Amino acid sequence: MRFTDRCVLRCLMCWQAQVVLYGCEVASDLYHLPRVQDFHTEYSALAMSVRIVDDVGQAIDHVHQYGSSHTDCIVTEDAATASRWLQQVPFGSSRL
Repeated sequence: MRFTDRCVLRCLMCWQAQVVLYGCEVASDLYHLPRVQDFHTEYSALAMSVRIVDDVGQAIDHVHQYGSSHTDCIVTEDAATASRWLQQVPFGSSRL
């Protein structure tokens, strides 16, 4: 199964669990999600925002700007990317 297929599968699993997903422009178009209005939003519900980025640096920058320090994550198949994420994102918010 391709990486993008696994991402779609994860989105479907969230949807089946009745988690509302909001997406950036790319994620909204790709997965037909409603657009996120503000990445600072704390939903306090079964909801989350999805952002598709070009690389782990962009993901780390995004978390440093918008992160909650408790529920931030990335989806990757690359061990070096995972390692960099774990080194540069506060421990409490590090999820792979």
